[in-house]
Amino acid sequence: MSSPTLTIGGKPIDLHGPDPLGWLSANDLPTEAPPDLLFTYLLPDKTTLMYGKGGTGKGVIAAIFAGLLTRAGRRVLILDYEDHPEEWGQRLTALTFPDSSKLSEDEKGDIIHCTPYDPERWAEDAGPLPVVAHTLRARCDRDGIDYVIVDSYSAAADDDEALGGQGAAKRFALALTKLGRPALVLAHVSESKERLPDKPFGSVHVRNLVARLMYAMAQDEVEAEPGVVGPRSIRVEMKRTKGNRYGRGPNRFIEVTFHVGGAITWDLDASGPVPALWKRLADILRAEGPQTVPALTKAVNEDWAGATTTTRRVGEALDREKTVFEVATTVRPKTWRLRGTPEEAPS
Repeated sequence: MSSPTLTIGGKPIDLHGPDPLGWLSANDLPTEAPPDLLFTYLLPDKTTLMYGKGGTGKGVIAAIFAGLLTRAGRRVLILDYEDHPEEWGQRLTALTFPDSSKLSEDEKGDIIHCTPYDPERWAEDAGPLPVVAHTLRARCDRDGIDYVIVDSYSAAADDDEALGGQGAAKRFALALTKLGRPALVLAHVSESKERLPDKPFGSVHVRNLVARLMYAMAQDEVEAEPGVVGPRSIRVEMKRTKGNRYGRGPNRFIEVTFHVGGAITWDLDASGPVPALWKRLADILRAEGPQTVPALTKAVNEDWAGATTTTRRVGEALDREKTVFEVATTVRPKTWRLRGTPEEAPS
């Protein structure tokens, strides 16, 4: 006996089969706890969005996640709308894991890179993600891709209002649905008065439609002494600005170190940053009152382990932050104080 059917739009629908519209009764809605985040940052089954200003470190952190994903057995597609294959290649080759190993040739073979705007490599109809999603889905199915990294949202979206337009956000979200894979999407944001803005896109549409989990990213100041050769580290503050079932939690820090030999290492759960130099100077002046540049330099180097600040850098910081510091006495030895404080040391 055949199953009962209903004709909708000329198509027979099996009434005992899966609902083509995905309708569920309340009895069938999920109630279990959400799955663990991958590497404590990425949704395993939906889209994660990370955004920040240019130069924040989004690209190298995405490369780290690509390496971690493939080492965990995933096959990753890097959808590089920014067209920087050499940067991805250099970063992925330089990744150095805690056991000092690097990605093997087989592991790197499980990270696929494509640039839909490159006429030499992309032979299909080119275009933004909503245009090529069907083509990509078929290829992802064929090649076993199970995670996608998109760099970046504004380049992959399909109109000039990408960072705020409702239409672009809807089409981009639908394109990700067509891909049928969890994704990490990177987004560049324009200058903002906020260091870690909750709503950086000029509207709520990207926030509401594109991602289930979002992070604002900002790089902390790194004080590299001129002429000193050695590893260089950046520390990126991660603020979860949308979490749905995961909550927001405290801000976290990712530290990435670029070694002299080219290796890249990382700590996904680094401690909070050493305060910027001007903040340390302000703390000292607040506690001790007016000080000379040599005295401030000595105090900084004594109070913060590993600090090797010079009098030149201290002087530059005092001169630069004119809204914070002012000259207390012009006779030698010249002293500095917090702007607006009295001549004597504050109590």
